[in-house]
Amino acid sequence: MAGASSPIKRLAAILDAVAASPSGLALKEIADAIGLPMATTHRMIHSLVDIGYVEGGSGRATFTIGPRLLRIFHLAFDTDTLATLVEPALRAQTEDLGIAAYLVQFKDSRIDLIHTTMPVHPSHTIMHPGDAFPINASAAGKVLFAHQPRERQLEELKKPLIAYDDLTLTDHGAILAELDKVKARGYGTSDEELDRGVLAVACPVELEKIGVIYSVGALGLKARMLADRDVPEIAARIARTAAEIKALLEPLRRSGEAS
Repeated sequence: MAGASSPIKRLAAILDAVAASPSGLALKEIADAIGLPMATTHRMIHSLVDIGYVEGGSGRATFTIGPRLLRIFHLAFDTDTLATLVEPALRAQTEDLGIAAYLVQFKDSRIDLIHTTMPVHPSHTIMHPGDAFPINASAAGKVLFAHQPRERQLEELKKPLIAYDDLTLTDHGAILAELDKVKARGYGTSDEELDRGVLAVACPVELEKIGVIYSVGALGLKARMLADRDVPEIAARIARTAAEIKALLEPLRRSGEAS
């Protein structure tokens, strides 16, 4: 985009050039690609680094698309297509565990349910994850917020907290301690904290450079879920699904860098 006049067009030209080279571009390569002086390119590329749209500098020889822009790419991805993509992995988990499997996505101000698979021929009552994933009571909500910065967790705790049951956490200190435990352990649980008699277990899907904006979960009647396996065993099976979905979504990151 040689000759681009406005700062916005110049920034867009830099992003276009960097995105077209997933392996990264050196500062001079970017300047040559967009037809700007090195000094101007240096100033503008570092303004993009400062806001997370580009990654590089500070001793790195090349610049690549940054985590914030990749996160935006994922959040803008068509939900129906994403649901179709993850259906086989969720379906396999449902067949193995005999309960609902689901994928949710963290969108900063809310958590959206992307897709759910239910048993085809259930032999008992089945549960649906619904559309509420609070930080203090849901397995997926705990997982997603556990992987956010502390300031984001504290911001969420400023909102009114609902005590869904006697077992629901409402004390801020207890909730933060629970989030730390979830992150260290690798999975979160909702043990009758939303609904009496219902257990949910969720694991993070951690994407390279982006972090955790997806979580995979399973839920059902607690007594039946624990009849022939314990919570760590359930979490291990969900972690397998999370790894499969990570493998599916990582190419989306690479295509976002190359688009």
